[in-house]
Amino acid sequence: MKKEELLQALVDSGIEIAEEKKSEFIGIINKFNGTDIAKYKTELDNLKTELDSLKEKSNLYTDYEDLKKFKTETEQQKVKEVQTKNILNLLNDDKYKFDKKAINLLALALKEKGIEFDEQNNIKNADDIMATMQTEYADYILKDEVKGAVPSTTNNSKTDITITVEDFKKMGYKKLKDLKSNNRDLYDLLEKQAKGE
Repeated sequence: MKKEELLQALVDSGIEIAEEKKSEFIGIINKFNGTDIAKYKTELDNLKTELDSLKEKSNLYTDYEDLKKFKTETEQQKVKEVQTKNILNLLNDDKYKFDKKAINLLALALKEKGIEFDEQNNIKNADDIMATMQTEYADYILKDEVKGAVPSTTNNSKTDITITVEDFKKMGYKKLKDLKSNNRDLYDLLEKQAKGE
């Protein structure tokens, strides 16, 4: 409030102050007002500082939430990696005899099935699942190759080869093909005997 306004407020209130005391009186009022203003200014400054602090904490909270989200995503990725590793290890197990070239394809098929994992991320009911996989994906199982007698020629004579009909029946495709190309007569003879002709 300006000095003139303050004096007018005193006159309007009916308070009469001697002219020589007016300056002193206004000085006292301004001193009280100045103290109040300083007090409120200090409070305002404190509130501004507190607001700035809260804003910083708010940013930290956002950073914390981002870190928490990152941690969760990282942990989920680790779990997926361990589960994928366990799936690949299971499929690569020699007892199931899956073709190594088809392992990644079979791993995708297993993931599509929605298999369950235990707390250590091992596959639950692995043997049952693998039995189903062996049935559904039988084309990807390596076949045992029956090792029959190896055709041999002694003295380059085609008649010295000794192969029984049982040996012939047990031969794999490659060995039959080799026999057919190396000794057609013996191949035809064994084929007729194997058919019972």
